[in-house]
Amino acid sequence: MQKNNLILSLLFLTFVSLVTFNCFAFPQHATQELIYIRHGHRISYSDNKQERENYKKTTRHKENPFDEPLTEKGRKEIKQTVIKLLDKIDINKYNYIYSSPMSRCLDTSQIIFDEIYKKTGKKLKIRIEYGLAESSRFYRLFIPNFSKESFTINYTGEYYDGVIFDSVIDKELYFSNIIKRYQNIDPNYISYTSDKEIFQHPDDVIHSLIGTVKRITNENENILIVGHGAGPYLHTHLYLTQEKHNSIKQIKLVIESGGSKTTSFVSIFRKKPKKIWENIFSPKKLIKSSVSKELKINKNF
Repeated sequence: MQKNNLILSLLFLTFVSLVTFNCFAFPQHATQELIYIRHGHRISYSDNKQERENYKKTTRHKENPFDEPLTEKGRKEIKQTVIKLLDKIDINKYNYIYSSPMSRCLDTSQIIFDEIYKKTGKKLKIRIEYGLAESSRFYRLFIPNFSKESFTINYTGEYYDGVIFDSVIDKELYFSNIIKRYQNIDPNYISYTSDKEIFQHPDDVIHSLIGTVKRITNENENILIVGHGAGPYLHTHLYLTQEKHNSIKQIKLVIESGGSKTTSFVSIFRKKPKKIWENIFSPKKLIKSSVSKELKINKNF
C-alpha cells in the first residue's frame, strides 16, 4: 500500500513539474494588443507662416531639416489623446513605449509617459527603435514617378535614381545624445537597427521596419508604439494584418486617418493566439469627438 502511494506521489510530482516547466518554457500567450500612435502636430504642418519661418532660421533646422519638434498645438493634442485613450484601455497591461528616435516622436513619447504617470503612477520606460524612424526612401514606394520636383520639402542630400540619400539620423539623434536630452529612456535597451546604420535602398528601410515590428511583437504581449504616418504606419499595418499592398488600401488608410497631415491618430490591433493580427480600430484622431463613440464602433474593443 505504501509502495503504491509512493508511486502515485512520484507520478503526481512528475506531472506537476512537467506542467510547470511547460508554462514557463512555452508560455501560452493571451490575446495581444498593439496601439500605434502617430506623433503630434509638427512645425512644417503649422498654419502659422511666421512660426514656420522662424523655425527655418534655427540651428537645428539647418543641421537636420527632417527632424522637427512638436508645435504647442501638437503637445496639447497628444496630451488630450492620451487622457481619452486611458479611459478605454488597461494601461497596466503595457510596460514600454517603443519610439522612433525622431524628435517629434520622442516629444510625443515623453508627453505620453508623463500623462500615464500622472493618472496611474505607472512608469512606461521609452525604448528607442531606429527601425521605426521615417525615411525619405519610403517615398520611392509611395509617390509615383518620384522626382525632385514632386518632393515638396527641401531636404539636404543628393538625389540619385529618384531617391534622396539624406542623413535623417544625424549625431543629435544618436542614442548617446538622445539619452542626455530626454528623461525616462530605457538605457539598457539595444535597438534592432543601429543608430549609425544608413540604408541605401528602400527595401532595406522596409526590412529594418518589419524586423523591428516583428521583434517587438514577439517579445511583448502588449505593445505601444509611437511612430510616423506614411510608410512606417502603412507597412506596420500590412505586416501585422498580412494584407497585400495596393493603392486602394493605401488611399483608404490615408482617408481613415484624416489625411497625410493628420497627426496624433491612434490605431489599435489585436491578435488572438495562433491567429493573425486584426485592425480592430482604424487610424483615427480621438480628440475630434468623444473617444467612447469612436471606440464603440469596434465591438471587440
